[in-house]
Amino acid sequence: MWAAGNPGAMYVVHTAAQRGDLALVQYLVQELQHLGCQVEAETLEYAAQGGCEALLEWLVKEHPACCCFEGASPYVAAAMTSSRSPLVALRRLGVPWGPQDTVARAVGVHCTVPVRTGWWSRGRRWAVRRR
Repeated sequence: MWAAGNPGAMYVVHTAAQRGDLALVQYLVQELQHLGCQVEAETLEYAAQGGCEALLEWLVKEHPACCCFEGASPYVAAAMTSSRSPLVALRRLGVPWGPQDTVARAVGVHCTVPVRTGWWSRGRRWAVRRR
């Protein structure tokens, strides 16, 4: 989300992030920072929906505030894509898991990617099981 009172800018940035358009998001962020707007957590969720690893990487490295969210919304958004690369990228970049039951439900119920038992749980004490 962007600074309050600027819903038009927020919509444009989130749409670009959801499309995975790194160059446009970078341009918009640069321009809007001059107006005092800052990247927040919701932008990372839209980027995860877009599935662009380069955009996720740029957001996490250049705007760490976007990793301050409650729950596991970026993982839930990434689980709904047709690729598991955004899920892997979020984890590789150190984006917090959030509550483990939220991630497990997202992957087990909403995921469009074939999930094998244990794939998602590497390094964790729990495993996702197909229903």
